[in-house]
This record gives sequence, structure tokens and C-alpha cells, in this order.
Amino acid sequence: MARTNKPSGRCHICGITGPLTFEHLPPRKALNEYPVVGTHLDKLINTHPADYVGRRHRDFQSGFGKYTLCGPCNNNTGSWYAREFVSWVDQSLRILRRTGNAVGDTVECRFDIYPLRVIKQICAMFLSLNDSSFRDVHEYLADFVLNKYKIGLNPAIQISAYLTPGPHLRYSADMLPQHMPPTSATPDFLGALIDEAGTTIRRKEHPLEISFPPLGYAMTFIPDLSDHSRSNISHFSLYDYGQKASLNVNMPILPVYTWFYGDYRSLDQIGSRTNDATAVNGQAMSLGHAAF
Repeated sequence: MARTNKPSGRCHICGITGPLTFEHLPPRKALNEYPVVGTHLDKLINTHPADYVGRRHRDFQSGFGKYTLCGPCNNNTGSWYAREFVSWVDQSLRILRRTGNAVGDTVECRFDIYPLRVIKQICAMFLSLNDSSFRDVHEYLADFVLNKYKIGLNPAIQISAYLTPGPHLRYSADMLPQHMPPTSATPDFLGALIDEAGTTIRRKEHPLEISFPPLGYAMTFIPDLSDHSRSNISHFSLYDYGQKASLNVNMPILPVYTWFYGDYRSLDQIGSRTNDATAVNGQAMSLGHAAF
């Protein structure tokens, strides 16, 4: 279905105000061309993962994405990084299939990729996931994406990755850095929090996550927040733009059932519906993918 009424706003990468284009997260050819059902945070509070199906918020008929980028930024990142990112995803999918989705295992993966292009695409995805003020707080991250030849991430940033069979997608944005008892996490309270999150509840160090089979990514800004169950791929940023490399990366295979950032428990570990503990720690959306 064709998208109409394109909005205007600030580009999430360059910061220029004008018409915005639809950005797939991840790129459409990276298995993000199939229908996705999105569920908003306030519909998942006190809900067991086994009951997520049917709690619909919005349908994305041609893959998940947002109107976030101006035309030049969309075209540039697509031509500079997307093709090599798709290759990285395709290689990961083949590895995951060979393992039989052996959740809990860590496998040695050999990738033939352009590492800098892959990690710049990941950074572009995190910029699009958050609102436009995120690039103001992390302007060096936007500069890293805008200059295709620039190497080296800010040392305060760590990007990690993992293989995942899903079954859910998870997008954790830079908002709601809160911890509260389940009785406080009512839909009305969370709705108000979400409405104001862009201006009043932002924290520079809040960790972010994008999980979209066959891969998941986390971006953290304080070293001790790094989850060692994931594989740190920050060193991808040290390669030249035109440098292809054969890399061995030990990648864990982690399931994604809940909307909680960094939660890789199996359904058995989560337990019964009556034992499902619920808290809020910064998640924006949890999505179900019809093709996985």
C-alpha cells in the first residue's frame, strides 16, 4: 500500500528541517520487506510474552520503519552502507540456519564483509530509531555516519551484536529510563510518560537495542552497562571504508520474547503467566514479524 501524507520535520542524521522520507529499520532488503505487527509499550504491561500475539497497535505492510530522514541522507546511507549491511545479514542468516537456531550456544562465525560500512549502517539505524534530538546529544555519531570515510567510534560508545531467531522483534529507544513496581506501570501513566519522553525524560547514557532476526544490536554509552553475553563489534569502526575483511566473530544465539531491553530469557526461564515480573526500563516498541 502506498504511503501518503509524507511529514516534514528534522532529519535524524543531518538535523536539517524539511520533508522526511520513510526509512526501513533495518533496510528493506535485510529481510525487512514483509508485514510486521507493531505493539506499543502500554499494551504489553503485565502481559506474558505468550499473549503478545493479537495485541495490535499498528500494521506495517512492507516492513517496519519510520519517516526520519531527508532525501539526501536516505539516499547516501542507502548507497554507501546498505548493500554491505544486507550481505552481513545474509551471511548471518545462513549461519543461524546451519546451527538449527541453537539458542544458548555461542558459535564462531566467519564473515566476509566491509566492517566499517556495516557498523555505520547500524549507527544510522539507531539515529533513525530515536527522535531527532538524539543526534544533537550524540552529534559525533551523526558525523560518523555522514562522513563515509571517517573511522573510529567515540570511545564511550560500545556496539554489540548477537544472532537471534526471535520470535519477536524489539526496538528499545532512548526514552523512559525508569524503574518502577508493576502496580505503577499502568497504561495511562505510561502513555503520559511516553508523550513527554522526548523532552523531559532523556538520559544520555541510556542503552539502546534493535533486535530483528537474524541479528540483534545494542548500543551502550557507559562501559559497565555492556552486556558480555553479546559480541562487541565496536572494532568494525577501525577499518577503512574500502577495506573488506574476513573476520571471525564469536556470536551468541539469544532468543527475544519480551519487550525488556537486554532480556534474553527463554519461555521456560520466564515462567508461567502468574510469575511474570514486569518493570519499565526504557522500551518503546516490541514487534512481531510475520515471516519469522
